[in-house]
Amino acid sequence: MDLENITTGRIYDVTNCDREPIHVPGAIQPHGFLLAIREPDLIIEQLGENLGAFLGQPAADLLGKKIEDLFTADTMQEIQGALCLPDVRSNNPLTAQFIGREDSFTTTLHRHGETMILELEKATEADGAKRLDRYHRTRQAISKLRAARSLDELCATACEQVRSLTGLDRVVVYFFDRDWNGAVISESRSEGTESFMGLHFPASDIPRQARALYSQNWLRLIPNVSYAASPIVPALNPRTGAPLDLSFSILRSVSPLHIEYLNNMGLTASMSVSLMKGDQLWGLISCAGLNGPRYISFETRAACEFIGEVVSSLLAEKSQLE
Repeated sequence: MDLENITTGRIYDVTNCDREPIHVPGAIQPHGFLLAIREPDLIIEQLGENLGAFLGQPAADLLGKKIEDLFTADTMQEIQGALCLPDVRSNNPLTAQFIGREDSFTTTLHRHGETMILELEKATEADGAKRLDRYHRTRQAISKLRAARSLDELCATACEQVRSLTGLDRVVVYFFDRDWNGAVISESRSEGTESFMGLHFPASDIPRQARALYSQNWLRLIPNVSYAASPIVPALNPRTGAPLDLSFSILRSVSPLHIEYLNNMGLTASMSVSLMKGDQLWGLISCAGLNGPRYISFETRAACEFIGEVVSSLLAEKSQLE
């Protein structure tokens, strides 16, 4: 694959501001909710306003409470175990249950400074057969990636396998050139879906601060492009006086400029997986839903992220085979 001389296709352009603080949007997407916890006493300092939609009580009632008053003993044991690890993300995800409730939540933890951030999504996969099927499909996908004989084949396989796992309408590999312009170099799409193969996109479509977040947080999901963002309350952390940094958040609300861009492209759902070559962002596996909202379970997202990690590890090797 000649990545230096890809034929120029149509260019879609939007005006993005490199100074937009997209890591502190002050809101989250509503398919989950968030708790920002002060350590070491584990008191809730901030949370997503949409918590009430999940737990049936006003979000403000939980501010200042200790999480041990909310979660079951088994859940607290899992959380406390994660807090003892050098990286609290090592045990993600946890399964959390609230006192007095039978439902469970898929929960991820990460730290920012002295704040512990818990993000919770309604658990959707209790079926062991589904999990086993996805495990086998993921193993098969990894075998196919490792068997690829060229960069072309590696990227094509990645697109096919991610689309198979997610059921999304179009999956492309999006490559960044030395000036951060993008090009679609591989694609898998459903019947009747418009091809983006060979299209070029200006660097302004994915500005500098967005690329930085892609390098830090390898997967992003927008299950409903038309979502109504849920504010973080209070807007400023009472201890630090600063907005909550959501750089590593999986629920982080995205820029209104990006939402406008997705709408202009006809997307109704979106997911992306970062591809890294060494410590530099090389490209993205970019996925589009075109027929309404599409929620992708945490487990399936994890499988897709693992595919991205494997592709990243193979980029140098497969490039040398060209």
